[in-house]
Formats: sequence, C-alpha cells, structure tokens
Amino acid sequence: RTEAAVFRDALTPLARTFPAWLSILTGVEPLGHGARFNLMAPELLRGTETLATILAGYGYQTAYATDETRFANIDRRFGFQRVIAPPMGAADFLLGEMNDLPISNLLSSTRLGAILFPHTHGNRAAAVTYRPDAFDAALRQYVTRELSPGRPLFLAVHFELAHWPYEWKDSAGESEHRSELSSQSPLAAYRRALSRVDRQVQELLLVLREAGRLDRAVVIAFSDHGESFLEDEPSWRDSRRAQAVLQPAAGHGTHVMSRAQHQVLLGMRGFGDRAVQAGPREQEASLCDIKPTVLEWLELAESVTPGETEGRSLFPVLREETKSLPPRSRFLETGFSLPGILSGKPDAGELFKQGARYYRVRADGRLVLREEWVERLLTLKQRAVVRGEWLAADIPEIGSVVVLARRKHGTFRIIECELFDDLDEEGRALVQQVCERFDGDPGFSNDLCGCRFS
Repeated sequence: RTEAAVFRDALTPLARTFPAWLSILTGVEPLGHGARFNLMAPELLRGTETLATILAGYGYQTAYATDETRFANIDRRFGFQRVIAPPMGAADFLLGEMNDLPISNLLSSTRLGAILFPHTHGNRAAAVTYRPDAFDAALRQYVTRELSPGRPLFLAVHFELAHWPYEWKDSAGESEHRSELSSQSPLAAYRRALSRVDRQVQELLLVLREAGRLDRAVVIAFSDHGESFLEDEPSWRDSRRAQAVLQPAAGHGTHVMSRAQHQVLLGMRGFGDRAVQAGPREQEASLCDIKPTVLEWLELAESVTPGETEGRSLFPVLREETKSLPPRSRFLETGFSLPGILSGKPDAGELFKQGARYYRVRADGRLVLREEWVERLLTLKQRAVVRGEWLAADIPEIGSVVVLARRKHGTFRIIECELFDDLDEEGRALVQQVCERFDGDPGFSNDLCGCRFS
C-alpha cells in the first residue's frame, strides 16, 4: 500500500469469478460480454477483444495462471498463449475429494504427483492435498525457464486460496493446534487465507524481480470480488420505518446491496519510467477500467476502438494530471448460487448432485451451464446502478419496485409508482437508469419501469 496507488472505491460489476474476469480482460460489463454466470458456454459469449489478445498482437508473451478452474473456463481462446492451471473439467469437482488418500496426499505436490494425480497437483479445489508452494513453484518455473528473453510479458495470475473451505494441506502446520483452526469463525479463517495469499503474491514478485521482469513493469493487484460474512456487514435500514431492515445474503454474487461483495481491492504500481505517485485515490473505479488503463499506461491506447469498452482509463488520475474524472454510473448484477453454497458450509458431493440439474458435461469434459437454464436464471437476477453515494436496485423477490439507497448512510426507500413525484431529479434519473440499462434483458420485467415520470 505504501508503494502503490490504491483506488478506495473500486467495484466489480458481478461478484463471481468468470464474469468478473471477462470484465477485467474486455473492459465490458457482463451484459455486454455475455458471461452472466460462472461456467457459461463459450458460444453464448460475445466476441470482444481481450487485453491479452491485443498485447499478443504487439509481440507480448501472454499467460494466465490459476490454481483452481472449477468455476471459470479461461483458456487460450481469450488470448493466452500459455495457461498454467490444473486440468479443466467436471472431474475436478469429484477427484479433489476422491484423492484424499495416503499416497495422493504424499505425492500430490511432487513432480511424480503432477503425472499421477493431475487433478490434485497444485489444485486449490482439492483442499486436503493443496499446498500453495506447489502453485508458486509452477509460476517460478514458467518465469525462469519458459519465457523468451527480450520479449515483453503479460502475465495474469489468479490466486484462489481465499475461498471456502479456507484451509489447505499445510494450514494446520502454521497454527499450534488443529483445534485452533476448527474453532475459528469463517471470517477469521478467510482473513487467515488472505494472509497466506499475500505471501504467494510476494513470492511471485520476488521471482519476477530476480528475472528482471519488473524493470519497467506495470503491476496491478486486484480482487475479482469480495466476500460477505454478514457479521462484518451491517443491515440496511428503511429511512421511513424504524424497524424495517434489509439484510444482504452471505457469500459473493448473492446480493447487489452488499458492499462487502462488490467492493474490491485495486492497487496499481509502475516501475522505472512507468512509476506513478503512490497513495490513495478517491476516484471511483471499476474492474472494467483495468484494460483501458493498462493500454494507455503502455502507450497503446490507440489500439482500442472508441466505444469498444465500457471502462475508462484511470491513467490521468494515476499520473495526478487530475484528481477526479467526470461522474459516471456503475452497474451491478448478481450471479446464481446452488442451495448448498448458500448454506454457508458447502459439501462438494452435495453440490455435484444439485448441479446436475443446471450443468452439463461437454464432449471435451468441460462443465458448462445448461443453455435452457440461462433465461430462467436471468429472471432471478438482482440488478443495480451505483452513482456517487446513491444506489438504485431491482430485487425481484421484493416485487416490481426499485430500492433507492444511500450507501454512506446505510438507509433505503422502496420506490413504487405513486412515490415518483416525491423523488428529486437525481433519484428519478437513477431509477430510470436501471430501467433503461436492463430493458430487453431476458428476465427483466419490473412493472415499475412502465410508470411515467412527471
């Protein structure tokens, strides 16, 4: 934090891995790129040029690395020449549990284990055998042995350790007693996992420095979503009814009014002649801003066609040419959760049974959301717009109304047709933005949008 520029109000448009990562790579919100849920079939996505594709065209070596692939099928089709990851496919949901055997536990992090147990080697999904060091070693090998000297590098790394169950193979060894882990609250366990991820990031930066890859580098650290444990997130209060409250759901991608789910880390640092002044930035930001910011930072902004991205470059704020950019609206939406995930204590076997209804296995072994379920699941989506301190949300389970909320105050009002006359110009504009943005989106049918603004 002391060496990077940190955007303190950065949001993810959808707090789920696959949609968020496509927004990062394309600069487009989910409504634009088509990944409305995790594991969407590739033919349902809309062709938008990714950051990796653009940089590959300028001679960059492009690579994507992750230690878990269950929820995001990111591969070479998104512009990456090299993918460092466990095998992708439906088997990943089962073999992580099945490989909890003495021999797989012993060998999983070794070179032999990579051959014998490919689905558990360096795989966060197999928590009982996963060692963060195994993934770190794969990254080190790529940087030190596989890169072509003299060619620039675009490396995107997704560390998955800070996900349920928040434990890993050597986590007990980092505490005095196993009972200490089992007695921790989920929030405490999550923070502990984040601390271990910090060490992984540090290890990667050291490897890149040793390889001379940080001399003129641009490094962006971000989270693709947050996590709500409710205990760290207050309820929203109805500004007109003292006892009425609205409580967001736990997890991520489950509620548009959850600040914990949508607030993300976004820190940026340049090295050498690409350095920028460190310190906090109050400028509102989105994960969609990463692509245009990087391209302007690398002096490649002309490679983006006007209107191609919905994000905007934060580079003028980074260079302190201006303290803030013109106000804008940021749109949010929820994903889809199996009942077993919402329980707070997911069981892999039970989730696999529940998911059989919603997902199918393709001929290549990949698990994808069934096409016939997409439109039905879209009817369950919550949708929202954030502008300044205000948030306007369409929440189907409440009815054909819009929730108008003040983010800083934690208060909200339910807006029905007869209340439009009570709204000021800004309030009306926010409600209308929700209606106009998602008009025509399958499953969006808020009758309130038919009301006339007087």
